[in-house]
Amino acid sequence: MALLLGACSEEEIRTYRVASEESESPVVAPSADGGASQDLSVVWHAQEGWAEEPAGQFQLAVYGLGPDLRVTVSMLPGEAGGVAANVNRWRGQVALDPLVASEITGAEVPGFEGEGELKLHELLGESGSGILAGILRLSGETWFFKMSGPVDELTDHRSSFLTFLASIETKEGSGFGDQGPPAAKSEEPKKPKIDFEVPEGWTVGEESPMRVASFRAAGEDGFQADIAVVPLPGDSGSILDNINRWRAQLQLEELEDENDPAVGKAVDGPVGTYFLTHMKSEETIVEDEFQGAISAAIIKGDKYTWFLRMSGEARVVEANRSNFESFVESVRFP
Repeated sequence: MALLLGACSEEEIRTYRVASEESESPVVAPSADGGASQDLSVVWHAQEGWAEEPAGQFQLAVYGLGPDLRVTVSMLPGEAGGVAANVNRWRGQVALDPLVASEITGAEVPGFEGEGELKLHELLGESGSGILAGILRLSGETWFFKMSGPVDELTDHRSSFLTFLASIETKEGSGFGDQGPPAAKSEEPKKPKIDFEVPEGWTVGEESPMRVASFRAAGEDGFQADIAVVPLPGDSGSILDNINRWRAQLQLEELEDENDPAVGKAVDGPVGTYFLTHMKSEETIVEDEFQGAISAAIIKGDKYTWFLRMSGEARVVEANRSNFESFVESVRFP
């Protein structure tokens, strides 16, 4: 190991740039007292027993269904970053891996007769938390109706949430008219810019719509580690939420305190303060084939949260830990 780490410090470094245009951040609509305002293009009807609560800055309405279950209503102009980006942001909050855009289709909402396109997305995390979300796409704006809380409570209240979605009314002319919903663009969505230096020995990995870059590090016995660079719009969940999502993948217990040393540490680097974590499964995973490990960095920017993650067989991940930390330190935003 000492020889390996010594050699890593003198390795030749290759420089990569992933370039594209950065999209504008959406402007959040002002909140409306009482929820179903007649000045809005959508009217919703809270179900019996839902207690109205004060709405936050980015919310039009909030309802409580007990101490742990909440329903929120919000709206953003335009496409609001796209359905896939929002669904994957929620998946991260409930410890689920992101999906490619083609896998995020949603389900029709029985009984909905308003204009526009309303789809239900059910995100039930293995960690015990979940989200039921209705995304309503209208001409010029996107609406989000979301129920979040423990999975067992979501299951108990699923039918009332579906009734709530079916009761949504849209004002005449707020849909897509005869043109239908905006067609999905055939070209790849533009991705934000990032520069970094890739250590010698890492090879280019498989492409993915969610990644701006992908690499692989090989180890012994055919094992390898996967390195991913993924930007997600906005805040994309708390540090603790993301750490616990990765811990769930390694079958590790959920952490409750963000100050727990196992969470990781904040590091001052060239791009500002970022968060660095290392974790390893306590037992073998993937059908008892090997022990897994994850090294990851979270860099929160103005418009995106960047996730740099190395995962795979523990020996390969640990052997490349120094390379990974150098890789993170090399990040620059043009």
